[in-house]
Amino acid sequence: MRKDKRRSARVKVGLEPLDSRVVPAVARPSLAAHQGAALVGRFQSARALNGMNTRSIALTSRVGAAASRAMAAAGRLAAAQAAPVFLAQPAATDSGDLGDVKNGPLAKAGQDLITLYRELVSFQSGNPNGTGTFQSSLAGRIRIVGTSVGVDIRAANNMDAVITTLRNAGMEIQAVDPSHQLIEGLLPISALTTTAAMPEVVNIVPIYNPFPTPPGGGIRPR
Repeated sequence: MRKDKRRSARVKVGLEPLDSRVVPAVARPSLAAHQGAALVGRFQSARALNGMNTRSIALTSRVGAAASRAMAAAGRLAAAQAAPVFLAQPAATDSGDLGDVKNGPLAKAGQDLITLYRELVSFQSGNPNGTGTFQSSLAGRIRIVGTSVGVDIRAANNMDAVITTLRNAGMEIQAVDPSHQLIEGLLPISALTTTAAMPEVVNIVPIYNPFPTPPGGGIRPR
């Protein structure tokens, strides 16, 4: 009888439900594992996103650097294009005809200075004693002072040497613009041919007089 009671007690103990305080303790390892796996997943996603951001930043930096180099190159090209470069003129075949605008001895001077030079030669031929006053048909258009003419001379290189040569030829230097390689002043008309023959001289341009303003203002009719 005593043995049956102990067996019955053991059966009851075996069938007794677990204490409610034990359930969380049993479930806790599984929950912790789930939370750990989720944390690892978030960390891996963040690391992948960070890697993508890093690559994007690096790519953006390389593109920005390339753009900066391109802008710098464009700036250097613009500066080089803006700076005038004039080369010494090769000796052209001189036709010997003062009236030849393309291949004559005054081809670098242009038609107006050719006309002015020929008028001076004609005047001097008619006045062997040097009497009289030279008058040009271009006096109203071109700056003429006595027997000198106002000109802008463009030099190819070595401007100091060109200026010295022009002064020796009787030119009165009034202004020099090294950035555009221009020399301005009054050149004796008789020195036009020797000046045009200089290989360092690119061209000779007369200084034109400004048009007078007609009465009442406005644009002067042609």
